[in-house]
Amino acid sequence: MRGHEAQETHLRKLRQLGILGLRNDGKMAYYSLRDRFAAELATHAVRKAAA
Repeated sequence: MRGHEAQETHLRKLRQLGILGLRNDGKMAYYSLRDRFAAELATHAVRKAAA
C-alpha cells in the first residue's frame, strides 16, 4: 500500500469508529476528533512532544 492510500485507509477506519469527523469544503477535507478521550490523548502527546 502506498503512503497516500494507507492514509486514506486509516482515516476511513477512524471515521467508521466514530473517532474522526469529516467536513468537505470543495477540494479540501477537514478532519476533527469526535472522541473526547482521543482528543485528550492527542493534546497530551503534542504537549509532550513540544516539551
